[in-house]
Amino acid sequence: MPDDIDSWIEILRLLGTLVVAGLGAWLSIRFLPLRAKQDEWKWQRKLESQEFIFDNLSGIVFVAQNCINSEISSAASITGLNVAATEKFVFDNVRNIHERSAGLSLSLTYEQNEVLKKFLDETQQTLNDAKLSWGAWYSDDHDSEEFHCLKTIDTIKAIAEQSLKDMKQTIQPAYQ
Repeated sequence: MPDDIDSWIEILRLLGTLVVAGLGAWLSIRFLPLRAKQDEWKWQRKLESQEFIFDNLSGIVFVAQNCINSEISSAASITGLNVAATEKFVFDNVRNIHERSAGLSLSLTYEQNEVLKKFLDETQQTLNDAKLSWGAWYSDDHDSEEFHCLKTIDTIKAIAEQSLKDMKQTIQPAYQ
């Protein structure tokens, strides 16, 4: 009888080992890679959000700077855009950032969200001020209209430049 009990104990130990090994194999195949994949997706969303902001801010700064330089001095614009096209490009990029800001803020760090919020508030205030002062010149005064557009572009460029500088300071290296 004791040999019978010892053999049953050995069989239960063997089955227990097989169950634990099977559970470990299942976890390593199903659960653990999923967690790693979720972390990878989160990291990828964070990088895509940062790239989106950097691309739009640097685009605003580059195009606006070239337009302003070409309009004020006799230098040629590298972008080849006139004031109206530059204004459309700058406003479209600002609008893109405003539209995606809620989704972007989920992927960014606290410091990056503060920079983004500051950019959004300052550009909205600039656009509101530009709207209020639009048309405050005589109907045949085209220079004032162009100056108003250039002033708005320059103000947004300065805001984007400062935000880009602040955003660069918030970037953490991937490997520390």
